[in-house]
Formats: sequence, C-alpha cells, structure tokens
Amino acid sequence: MIQWVVDASLFRNANHAIWFFCTVGLLITLIVQRLYPRAVWSIPLTGVTVHVSPIVNALRVCLKEEQSELYTPDCIAFNAFMLGMYAVVFFWFLKQGKRKNREIGDTNSARPY
Repeated sequence: MIQWVVDASLFRNANHAIWFFCTVGLLITLIVQRLYPRAVWSIPLTGVTVHVSPIVNALRVCLKEEQSELYTPDCIAFNAFMLGMYAVVFFWFLKQGKRKNREIGDTNSARPY
C-alpha cells in the first residue's frame, strides 16, 4: 500500500507516507482514548514528543543547505500542521470537559481530569 501511494505521487517517498499514516493513526488513537479515560494532557504531550524532533532535524538540514530526501521544507510544514492539530484537539477537549463539569454542577471546573 505504501508503494502505491508513492507511485500515485501522493507522497515524495515511502518514509513520508509511513510517517503520515503513523501520525494520523496516533491522532485517531488519542482521540478515541480521550473519549473514554479523560487524560487530556496526553494529547499535547504526545504531539510534542512525536513531531518536534522531525521539525528540529528538518530545520537543521534546511539551514545548513544539506541535501536530504527525508528532511525537507514540506517536513517542517507537515509536522508544524500536525502540532497545530494536536493543539486544536487538546483545547477542544479541554473546553468540552469544562462544559461537562459545569453541567453537573462541579465547583472545581478548572481541573480537566
């Protein structure tokens, strides 16, 4: 399947395709996990853990003007976009948790867990 998406020109190489499917799968997993046990801080922590390293490595390669098939400006843009998505999901779930706490009359609605 990975080779098919590369041959269809959806991704530059197999590494990008694998990274895309892994990160989307991880985001979906976190969303499902968040819907049941409300560990809201695991969302941004996981996003930062997964996406900061590729951004730093891609920036290093781009600033040194090295040639790399893996670390490109697209890598920076995609990983920054995914960090943004993790932030959106985190704040959305945090808002949902506060709303739910207010509905049940909890006096300590600032705590997301």
